[in-house]
Amino acid sequence: MAHGMVRTDNMLGTIEGSYLVSFKYEPSNVATAIDNGNFCVPGALKTGEREVRTAATPAVDSALDSLVLVASEEVDASKKYTNPADFENKAGAVCRGYRLHKHDIFSLTADAFSNTGSITPTVGTSLLEAKANAKADLVNSLTSGSTQIAKLIAIEMQGATKWFVFEV
Repeated sequence: MAHGMVRTDNMLGTIEGSYLVSFKYEPSNVATAIDNGNFCVPGALKTGEREVRTAATPAVDSALDSLVLVASEEVDASKKYTNPADFENKAGAVCRGYRLHKHDIFSLTADAFSNTGSITPTVGTSLLEAKANAKADLVNSLTSGSTQIAKLIAIEMQGATKWFVFEV
């Protein structure tokens, strides 16, 4: 099974450390695996930690400034994969996330969406919206009551990988 992939093309967190957050994804207080390109809501610092936070699943109407884009480095000491599409943040692992900032640009593969293949994406029209799920939806019109994360500004091919480029 392929996992979502992310590129942090032009995000404030790539140069400003205060827009990065370290977390363990623990919805309902249970350590859970999460793909890069998904979203979460960081919470309190974990007991005994000074930088690692808990993180939960977003709600449909989570405030944009509470959402974090999951974008850990694809590192696996076991070397059980050779393709970044095979990487996932394991349950209990410390993950890296980017706090969203207006005009940030990032790219995702289709495996990062919860509704892959159910719409035809349109550059300049399609939107990424929050779900009550770590995976966001790619939609052609915003669902009432949901939070718009970003707008689709380009679709690019890099080798055999199709990237959906978004601007917050």
